[in-house]
Amino acid sequence: MVLADLDTNKKVLSLGYSYQDLSDLAAGNSAVAMVFSYLKEIALKSRESSADAPFEQLMLDQFADRRYLRQLQDARLAQATNMYSYSRNMDFDAWDRQYYWQGSHDLNQQLQGLALSRQLVVLLSNRQGLLIGEEEKSTSGPRFVIEQIDSLKLQGITILGLGCLRQDRYQPLIDAYFQTGNMPHELKATLAGKSTDITHNGVKNKSLIMLFQTAYKKKIKILAMGDNSIVSPEMVNELIWQATATNSSVVDILKAL
Repeated sequence: MVLADLDTNKKVLSLGYSYQDLSDLAAGNSAVAMVFSYLKEIALKSRESSADAPFEQLMLDQFADRRYLRQLQDARLAQATNMYSYSRNMDFDAWDRQYYWQGSHDLNQQLQGLALSRQLVVLLSNRQGLLIGEEEKSTSGPRFVIEQIDSLKLQGITILGLGCLRQDRYQPLIDAYFQTGNMPHELKATLAGKSTDITHNGVKNKSLIMLFQTAYKKKIKILAMGDNSIVSPEMVNELIWQATATNSSVVDILKAL
């Protein structure tokens, strides 16, 4: 927890992390998990006066920085505006021609019977990238990229984007890793907490950590595509909001390359 700061005169400890940051770190680091559990105990002591409040609300009431919350509110309002703008200006006809009904049928016909490496040739023909479904703690996405990294690179892929990592929080740590080859402890703990074990070529490690190590060896850049203003979905209809918000954020990140 390198951002933590203790003011011995005022006897105040500033952790320097948001609730989500601590939650991410705690999943992969026992020391942070202990600090997080202490904070939970403190917040739970106020439950008597807020018996029906969700746990996250108790944490907000007890520890939240009001300026940070206002910034987050402003960011989410701006996000909603961007989502409307991107949706209004998107060329849905071009998308439908390629992927809806006949276009999807034709593409599947081209892929049928081909080895995976040849399927990648078809999928990346006249396309600048490939979108792979991503589920938290699923090994299928990382395993696919690790196993097909040479084929992807051969087809011109030079960047891997990960939606599970916030761009503002983790990109500096990712860049530091790719510059030195030494993974920062905070990045390693977060990746471990968002991963499950995977074995490849007899080597066992956390799936996202192995993905990073493979990308580093192959000189393929990794971009964090997540956005702190994107709300995690709790209901099925919120998945649509999350997908649209993520898409608009990713467009901005890719345009800046």
